[in-house]
Amino acid sequence: MSAVHCRAPVVEILLRCWRCILLLTTSYSWRVKQIALLDVFSWPELYTMRLIAGHAATGIEHSFWLLAFSMFIFLSLALVKRFTN
Repeated sequence: MSAVHCRAPVVEILLRCWRCILLLTTSYSWRVKQIALLDVFSWPELYTMRLIAGHAATGIEHSFWLLAFSMFIFLSLALVKRFTN
């Protein structure tokens, strides 16, 4: 019983992350990708949410530095993508 109770917050975090990812991906597909500034900032947010969801699914605690570095890298990739288009 205690193992199930202990995993409940992890499952809740995972479900919240996947709901946010679903909402952001759907809104990106419908409208956000047509607005340049929102397009650039939605990519890093989506990938970082996937990173957080992966950490929640595996039970590994994420670090601030990993999230900060990943946001920077994903933002850089989004800016390069937008610049080349």
